[in-house]
Amino acid sequence: MEEINMEARDRYYAELAIRLTGEGYGVEQVKDGLLPVRWMGEPLCRVTAGGGAQFREQDLDRDGGRAAFDRAVDIAREVRQYMQLMDAAPVLKASGLDETYKLLADFGGAVLAGHPTSRGVKFVTWEWNFDRTAVWAGHYFEDEYANAKRDFCMRAGLIDRDQIFSRDQLTEVYRAINETLESGYPITTEREKLLQAAAEQIKRTVPDLEQRVNQSNQRELALSNDSPSQTQTMY
Repeated sequence: MEEINMEARDRYYAELAIRLTGEGYGVEQVKDGLLPVRWMGEPLCRVTAGGGAQFREQDLDRDGGRAAFDRAVDIAREVRQYMQLMDAAPVLKASGLDETYKLLADFGGAVLAGHPTSRGVKFVTWEWNFDRTAVWAGHYFEDEYANAKRDFCMRAGLIDRDQIFSRDQLTEVYRAINETLESGYPITTEREKLLQAAAEQIKRTVPDLEQRVNQSNQRELALSNDSPSQTQTMY
């Protein structure tokens, strides 16, 4: 049993290392059963096999340190969740599949599957054919487990599509909220608190929100610079 647990731990740490490295973190070799993580070249924390993290206050007490730590923990917990599912899930049996896919969820004619690769677990949602012997209409996701789950829920009919906002939509809502709060427009204290809470919720929902906001601002600035002058000249 201990050997199986160690193998599962090693698979978890290997997957987590891929995810963290892809988001700009540095990862060292496992030491004392923990995965050391660095950020901006400096120690940040040590992730546990259960998806938690050990840290020193001085490592977080720097510009952006706590936000980087929070994001690393979010990634660790997400990876822990789907790696546990991957270890326990059966192989998806459907004609036409030439690679191994683990069946993570099956409901309402839709399936969510995970495919282990050397570059990390890839996810896909499909729909069963009429006699459940084959799958079709695949939606493929790289390391976007949350998006894959959301897509599965919509395809399975568990969530109404109109209740889901894309990350681009949430980015623009976040921008609009901040513009409203910074404009000095008169609003009630209650409404201000609701808007602030909504902005914080979007921050937690969109991991790369700052990057998306910057890109949106740059596109808007470029569009305004390219727009012809509104001044009309009389001849």
